[in-house]
Amino acid sequence: MIMNQVNATEIQEHLSDFLDSLTQGETSIVICY
Repeated sequence: MIMNQVNATEIQEHLSDFLDSLTQGETSIVICY
């Protein structure tokens, strides 16, 4: 996933989902910036 322009709100949402996945032991979600 390549983003030239990233919305700060979207970053927060992705990080929130990523942290939730980590707490559930699911590390299949990878986010690259």
